[in-house]
Amino acid sequence: MNLRVGRAAYQLEVARGSSMGGYVARSGAVSGELHPLEVGAVAFVGAGGVAVLCVADLLQVDDGPAATARSAVAAAVGTSPDLVWLCATHTHSGPMPGEVTDQLVAGCVSAARTAVSDARPSAVTLHRAELAAVGGQRTGSSRRAAVPVDALRVANSSGVLVGLVGVVPVHPTVLGAANTLVSPDLPGAVRRSLVAAGTWSLVATGASGDVSTRAHRREQTPAEVDRLGGLTADAMLVAAATPALAEATDVVSGRVSVMELEPADPEAAFRRGALESARRTLAEARASGDAGLVRDATVGLEGAELAAGAAEPTAVSCATAYLDLGGIRLLGLGGEPFLDLAPGGSSVLLGYANGYAGYLPTRTAFTDATAHPAHPAYEVLISRVAPGQPERALAAAQGG
Repeated sequence: MNLRVGRAAYQLEVARGSSMGGYVARSGAVSGELHPLEVGAVAFVGAGGVAVLCVADLLQVDDGPAATARSAVAAAVGTSPDLVWLCATHTHSGPMPGEVTDQLVAGCVSAARTAVSDARPSAVTLHRAELAAVGGQRTGSSRRAAVPVDALRVANSSGVLVGLVGVVPVHPTVLGAANTLVSPDLPGAVRRSLVAAGTWSLVATGASGDVSTRAHRREQTPAEVDRLGGLTADAMLVAAATPALAEATDVVSGRVSVMELEPADPEAAFRRGALESARRTLAEARASGDAGLVRDATVGLEGAELAAGAAEPTAVSCATAYLDLGGIRLLGLGGEPFLDLAPGGSSVLLGYANGYAGYLPTRTAFTDATAHPAHPAYEVLISRVAPGQPERALAAAQGG
C-alpha cells in the first residue's frame, strides 16, 4: 500500500447569542446546541507528499479565512498549501462564519496534525451509488428526484472497511429557519449513523446548488434529520460494497487557485420585473392555500429582493482546485455548483471548497430562466456570475 490515511476532528464551540447564518427569514440568534459542530480532517500520506482535506460544519468558508487556514495547516504538517483544502458542509444551522474564524484555523491545524500522525496503511477506492428519497433537484424542467453519492472507501491492510469519505450533493437544510440550535444538519446525522455502523467518516457537500431535501423530507425536525442521515449513510455503505470505479495510488499532485469570473448582468431579461412578478406569485399562492406553493413563492420573493438590492456587478473571485490521488481525482469549486456540473467517472466534485462565490448554475439553468422570466429559479436569480462561467471554473479545476 502506497498510501497511509488518518482521520481526526476538532469540536467548534459556539457561544449563545452568536449570529446564525443560512436563512434570510431567520431572526433569532444561537440559543444552544442540538448537535456539536466540528472541523474534520482526513490526511492522505504517500510517497508523493501529504494531502489534507478539512471539512467544517459551517455555512461557507470565505476566501481569506480559507487561505489562512490552508497555509497554517500546510506549515503544521510540512506540506504545500496546494495539497490542503478547507470545505464547508453548508449547514444552515450554524453560526455566521465570522463568529468562529479563530477557532476554524486552530481546529484545522489540530485535526490535520492528529490525522497525519494517526495515518495508517490503507487502500482507498472510489464507489458511487444512487441516493433516493433524500434529495432532489428543486429547479429545472426535468428535475432528478434522486442524486448520486460518492464514497471513498478506506480499508486497512486486511481489506476491512475502516472509514468513508462521502460527498453528498444535497443542501443540508432539513432544519428550518425557526431553529436556533446549532447542528451540522444532514452531514452530522450521516456521520453519527456511520459511527454506529462501526466506521469513521468525513462528509463533504458536493454539487448541491440546485438540490435540497424539500421534495422528500416529511418535516423539519431533529428526528427527520436523523432519518434522512440514516438513509444517506446506508447509501454510502451500499456504494462501498459495489465494485470500485477507481483506486488511489499516491498523492500525485494538487493545486488550489483563484480565478476571476465574469459578473452577472443585472439587466438580464429574467431579472427585469422579477420583484413584481414574485410578489404576484406569492399573493396567488397564499390565495390558493397550498402550503407548498407558499413556501416556494416565499423563497422566490426572497431571491428577487436580494437580486434587486445587489450592488453594481464586479468580477467574482472563485476558488478552483484539484487533488490527484492517482486513479482518483478530487475537484473543488468555491461556491454552490449545480448537480449537472459534476463530471462523474473517476472524478468527484466538492462544492463550498476553499472560498465562496455563491451559486454556480449551469448554462441550461440560465437558459431556463430566460425562457421562463416570470418564474426564474431563486438560485439563478441571485447568482453573481454570468452564464457559462461555472463551466469555465470547472474546466480550470479539471485542467490541473
